[in-house]
Amino acid sequence: MLDKKTLLAATLLLIAQLVFGEPTEKISWLMNEPLTLFEWGIFKLEQKLNKHVKHKEMPNLHFSVWYYWDRNRISIFGSSSHNEQKTEEEAKRLCKEIIYLVKHQFEINLQTGQPYEFFENSTLGVCFAHFGFKAVTRPEGIEKELDNITEIIAQVHTYPDGEDWKTIKCQAPLLGTQIMFVEE
Repeated sequence: MLDKKTLLAATLLLIAQLVFGEPTEKISWLMNEPLTLFEWGIFKLEQKLNKHVKHKEMPNLHFSVWYYWDRNRISIFGSSSHNEQKTEEEAKRLCKEIIYLVKHQFEINLQTGQPYEFFENSTLGVCFAHFGFKAVTRPEGIEKELDNITEIIAQVHTYPDGEDWKTIKCQAPLLGTQIMFVEE
């Protein structure tokens, strides 16, 4: 049986290792790799959409945001699943509604597909800016470029026949009025 001194010494050694342990080489690399304003903007954009964009018919609406290097595109993905039966027409309406909700969040006039007349650009660029000040090195026109490279992709998953999943997918640029349905 272990005596109290041995048990105390083993406990202290274990605690000392936990307290004085250092990060591994890989964890140190992660700690030293800088975060860009662009990456931070993508994160803030996703957080904003998931916090503020709600719809009574889509309580489980969820957003994710990705940047595609090869296409130079910011893609906003909105997805909603429905356990109850929905017709294809209902699912298409909800798919378009996701796109309208995102555009509305960034002050896009749904009739014209452009920012409301009192805005020069959409408000999406706010996610890609420093809070409380404007960097003097910030390039002019960055907000317009962000608007031009952003697309919205929406999916509605439903059981139209009560048996198999059906996915309705539509997409649209942030600016403009055209919405395209995509066959999977």
